[in-house]
Amino acid sequence: MCSCYFLKVCALLAVSALARGQNAGATLQAEGHKAFREGRFADAETLLRREVDRCQQVAGEKPSCRSTSLNDLASAVEAEGRYAEAESLFKQALAAADKGAQGSISVIYSNLGEIARELGRYRESEAAYRKALNIAKSMTSPNDAETADALSGLAAVAIKEGRFEEGRDAEEKALAIRERVFGPNDPTVATSLIVLSTVYENEGRYAEVEKLLRRALAIRETALGKEHPDTAEAHNNIGSAFLSEGKYEAAAEEFQQAISIWEKTIGTNHPQYAGGLSNLAQTYTKRGKYKEAEKLNERALAIWEKTLGEEHPNVAMAMVNLGTLYDSRHKYGKAEALYQRALAIDQKALGENHPAVADDLNALGAVRFHQHRYAEAENLLKRSIAISEGRDGPELPTVATVMENLAIVYTRDGRLQEASKLMARAIAIEERTTGADNPNLIGTLENYATLLRNMKEFAGAEMAETKANGIRVRNALLAEKNGR
Repeated sequence: MCSCYFLKVCALLAVSALARGQNAGATLQAEGHKAFREGRFADAETLLRREVDRCQQVAGEKPSCRSTSLNDLASAVEAEGRYAEAESLFKQALAAADKGAQGSISVIYSNLGEIARELGRYRESEAAYRKALNIAKSMTSPNDAETADALSGLAAVAIKEGRFEEGRDAEEKALAIRERVFGPNDPTVATSLIVLSTVYENEGRYAEVEKLLRRALAIRETALGKEHPDTAEAHNNIGSAFLSEGKYEAAAEEFQQAISIWEKTIGTNHPQYAGGLSNLAQTYTKRGKYKEAEKLNERALAIWEKTLGEEHPNVAMAMVNLGTLYDSRHKYGKAEALYQRALAIDQKALGENHPAVADDLNALGAVRFHQHRYAEAENLLKRSIAISEGRDGPELPTVATVMENLAIVYTRDGRLQEASKLMARAIAIEERTTGADNPNLIGTLENYATLLRNMKEFAGAEMAETKANGIRVRNALLAEKNGR
């Protein structure tokens, strides 16, 4: 029985004025901005701390200097993954800002929104982004750049909360502004492409996802360099798309590339680095390398608990991924405990009807099935489907996975006709959304074939087995062609 809950960690960074290198008048500030743009965040922090000290000395002559320097320093500290410290600095920057400098205030509110989002405080994040957007739009000369940043931030929050259509609408507006103002090859355009790819991936539009992410990667490699942390993020997201398509070896290569860059740039205790470990672990799990996967998941969980706090949704995700490993190795008690903790975290942080809660219920339903608690499994899986269909409609790959699990429960209860209808529907959804040659379909088709044989529908069973074997052969030939 499939009990997959694998969500990518997708860092959706709103690009601040610092990242664009604006207002770099003073030497320290200019050098700090340069280091930041090049991904040398520790160097940037050192330089910008000196700039804060310098501004403190000239506060009477240049009142805006302190606010600007604090905002810049906070951005560098945030990039290093020290979110609580960065939040404190952004608040100091806001308090020191000239009330007439509406553009600067909009920037700071967007940055506060980003910090709150990274820490899983989504309502607070949305409120900060809306303030930034309202200020940017109300200025005598509306600031297109800050409008785009605020829209992109709102899109990221909407996606985190499972409001995908709202997120797509906001990000498409941000992308249009950025392409018009900065041109099609600006790093901010790459940010918008990555955000949009998350929406398309949720919808199973993998060909479009890969196209967007390849363009984002090309932009970042050209503008920032191949060893920049943001370039690593693009590799990480491409790997996530491959993972969803069942291209596990290709996904692992992208994750390893991202991890390698992050190790050299942001270090091994950063939340983004943990995301790369978590994603790489999923490829190991899919290929049966459970010991390797367990070590990586445990490291990711430890980093996230330390940097984001024990009640963060990323911590819940790591618990479910670790629980999936225990489930696969028949350690059902350990898996159940982790799933229940993850469910409690997600319900508190995200609400009862969030897609992550639906995934938690699916995972918990799967382990209850393995524990022979069939009625409980059925109820949990039905709740999962109801959440997903109520929010996103019945045609998503995640819904198909839960339908397959519920069909297996029905099969165990002897409700073969109900099971057959659900399984056929799950296969149809997966073929439409993930492609007819997705390796994830093999197990589903084989389960369907077994069910049909139990129903003495031998011709249908043979057809399902033939399709499964065809997918297996075509993927093996493709892997051989690609040298994997």
